[in-house]
Amino acid sequence: MLLRSINKPTDSHSKRIELLLEKYPSLCDYVHHKEEILLKLFTYFFINHFMKKMIFKVILLYFYFLTTAVLGIKFELDYLTFVLLYFGIPALILIIQLKSYIKKISYESLLISIPSVLVIDHIAHLSKSWYENGTINIRILNSFPIDTFIWGFIYTIFIISSYAYFFDQKRKLGIDSMNRKLIKLILSLLSIFIVLLIIYGGSFFIPYFYAVLIFIYIIWSSYWLIRFPKLYSQISLLGLFFLIPSFIYEFVAIKLAHWEFQKGFHIGYIEILNINFPLEEMLWFFVMVISIGITYEVFADNRK
Repeated sequence: MLLRSINKPTDSHSKRIELLLEKYPSLCDYVHHKEEILLKLFTYFFINHFMKKMIFKVILLYFYFLTTAVLGIKFELDYLTFVLLYFGIPALILIIQLKSYIKKISYESLLISIPSVLVIDHIAHLSKSWYENGTINIRILNSFPIDTFIWGFIYTIFIISSYAYFFDQKRKLGIDSMNRKLIKLILSLLSIFIVLLIIYGGSFFIPYFYAVLIFIYIIWSSYWLIRFPKLYSQISLLGLFFLIPSFIYEFVAIKLAHWEFQKGFHIGYIEILNINFPLEEMLWFFVMVISIGITYEVFADNRK
């Protein structure tokens, strides 16, 4: 849409720029053709307008997060209701705006979130990294609540749709062939998980699992950013974009006892506004979002 709009300047913009060229003919010295400077000037005006519009939408989104957090605390919303309101509605709005990408983003979100929740949350609960109190009274493998699958999918689809809408102007419509490699990687990890599950069962325990998990995500993201350095700016912006809404969500989730952390199983703890949580949780805000964004871009998009 951005490129289509740039290639077709409106009549009003064209007339204004034509008058500018007539008043200052020396501008034409910088280019070989008048059409080129016309396109360059229009591109500048369009992108400037586009950025202002995007910033306004981000501010509006942040205001929605803050309002939803206040309502969540006031009405003591449960685990599932709060994530549906906080991340679910914005994700739905963004993915509708993306239109033809709905199927692709939904598919990739399922592919990334479901296996990740199964493996990570199960090990995290056994390793006492965190404990979730879901709305539906059903626990998978006698560890994490079934609601976590819904939470993981909603959070992932919001991350990917936010990335595609705000930061990825060169997105690709189809599913990339690299996607097969991601599927093979996921199947391999699931196979290892099943073997460990058979051997250790409910006694599987990894000391400081949360810190280990963050380290793995950092290595994963760093590897792909080194291979595709052009992605660094847009992926970093995605991580920064999520810092505020993630922190607000964390604050409300702990206050409403959606999840809790048992002391003694983390590298450190911090207290903000009388809310205690592990140091790893602060790193998680940034690291996980970047990991999901880079995974989507590398395996499902065009790496641009």
